[in-house]
Amino acid sequence: MTASIDIRQRAIELIDKLPNEMLTEAVTLLEYLSLKANQLGDETALGSEESALL
Repeated sequence: MTASIDIRQRAIELIDKLPNEMLTEAVTLLEYLSLKANQLGDETALGSEESALL
C-alpha cells in the first residue's frame, strides 16, 4: 500500500510544480483518467454480476 501512497504523493508534487497556465490542462487529464477508471470498475462489476447469474 505504501507504493500507492508514494505514487499519489509524486502526482501531487508534479501538479504543484506546474505553472498556473497548465493547471486546467492537468485537471482535464485527471478527469479523463478518473472517468476511464470508473468505466473499468463498472465493467469489472458487470462481469462479476454476470458470473453470479451463471
